[in-house]
Amino acid sequence: MLARVAAALVLTAGALSAQVVRGPFVPVGVLVDAASGPLPREAIDELRRLRFNVVARRDTGAVPAALRVDAIPPPGEKPDAPLALSRPAGLEVVPVAADATGDRVRQDAWVAIGRGGRGVLFDSWTTLSRNPAALAAGAAFADVVTRNAALFAPLEPSARTVRVEPASAEVFARLVESAEAMVLVAANLSDSPRQITLAFSADIPEAIWQNMEAGGAVNFVAGPEGPIYTRAFPPRDVIVLMIRKQYR
Repeated sequence: MLARVAAALVLTAGALSAQVVRGPFVPVGVLVDAASGPLPREAIDELRRLRFNVVARRDTGAVPAALRVDAIPPPGEKPDAPLALSRPAGLEVVPVAADATGDRVRQDAWVAIGRGGRGVLFDSWTTLSRNPAALAAGAAFADVVTRNAALFAPLEPSARTVRVEPASAEVFARLVESAEAMVLVAANLSDSPRQITLAFSADIPEAIWQNMEAGGAVNFVAGPEGPIYTRAFPPRDVIVLMIRKQYR
């Protein structure tokens, strides 16, 4: 189950050195088990290589409970001011079980974005680092989000609805959007394959949607009340599609 961090965040650079975030920034990182103390330099280097950009710790002494979130500065960058996020609340925590599959970690991370999460923290670094499939999935997610921070940073939950046919609580389908773009996150939450049709209102464009993970274009087809998109979803599969509003 995903958990949204509702408490205030303590955003610093701590032992990792302070830095200025230039341009859009979406925090994607890990929760570490130790409440205090810096991670070894080799661990920081590994996290950076995997495209994670923050490390978080639970501040057990704070009331209410808070997270200390430290930025991972780029190699060789000299600090000149504390890190501050324009939208610090609403980070989603994705638990990673010791036996978690890569598909489950990938699905949970993208569903967090589809729920309107403003960043993702994988809990914990210990379990993630000991599970190669989960680690690869988390790193691939971090790569897509951090390379496209200008797209993901301003996204908010959309008032537009997506109808799932046949209706099922085991299918997730939501839109998030900004002034510039719309992103669809659709996932099969079950352990069985499903043929799913997503139906949209008439103001949603049919083409051309971009697959944010695999690349390539996806076109919806005209339906009686608006565009529809039908796809065979393997177990725990997710698709993330984006369209720029100027191309509508």
